[in-house]
Amino acid sequence: FRSFIFDGAPPPPEGVEYPAAWVEIDQQYLETIGVVPTEGRGFTADDNLDGPLVVIVNERLALQMSPNEPIIGKQIRSLYDDELPRTVVGVVPDWQLNGISRERRTALVLAPRSQAVRASMAFLVRTVGDPNEMIPAVRQSMSELDSNIALDALQSLRDAHQADLAGFRFLTTLFTTFGALALALAVSGVYGLVSYSVSQRTREIGLRMAMGATAGSVRATVLRESAVLAAIGVGIGLTLAYGGSKVLAAGMPGIAILEVSTFAAVALLLSSAVLLASWFPATRATRVDPVDALRSD
Repeated sequence: FRSFIFDGAPPPPEGVEYPAAWVEIDQQYLETIGVVPTEGRGFTADDNLDGPLVVIVNERLALQMSPNEPIIGKQIRSLYDDELPRTVVGVVPDWQLNGISRERRTALVLAPRSQAVRASMAFLVRTVGDPNEMIPAVRQSMSELDSNIALDALQSLRDAHQADLAGFRFLTTLFTTFGALALALAVSGVYGLVSYSVSQRTREIGLRMAMGATAGSVRATVLRESAVLAAIGVGIGLTLAYGGSKVLAAGMPGIAILEVSTFAAVALLLSSAVLLASWFPATRATRVDPVDALRSD
């Protein structure tokens, strides 16, 4: 990361610095990864040491530096580059620079490698078919260009993505497993509690049926009372879960995402457990002879 100063008009407040990731690329890089500038142009063969210093910025940095007018043609200076002015010739869409498992976007400055040569670099090769089958051919081609080049971690972009997501997937699987176990315990606990509560009302149900209540009306009464309790419990639970999710989302932007479907599924599952827990005991109670129910303790 480097800090940049904007030389455009109107000038920014004195001392304002804009942190951004600095990446040096060849002129074919954007085409290789399938990125098309939304403003201006990409790099060309004329962007070399003999030409003016140029850069491409992403939309996030362009909006930060020049929110009210186009940034194309303006100049920015890096505080770690002898403050040499570089003209902005293009703007590209935002994309995740440091791995797809981290959703947060960052400000980005792209410079032509021909104007800022480095000792080490990374290559991207666009292939047709399985990229892993092209690895030996890529090694052979690079060896023919320069036998002193050392290729490290040559892999397909898909394999790189899988490696990047490995830790995240492990945590996701772990939390999903614990969440499923907790949910199963909660559902079974709710079922057992409500089932016990309804079964304790056998005498009351027998009395109602002895006074003329039908089995359907008794079940409807029990289900209605259980539904009210379920609605209160689920409402309190969703409120607490939403608050906890907001805290997690603040600490993990883009990862701890609030999914309405998840809240709805859990609420439906718990509500169904309560209703089922009420239905079966109530049905069993309505089948009991009212005289026997009245005689029971």
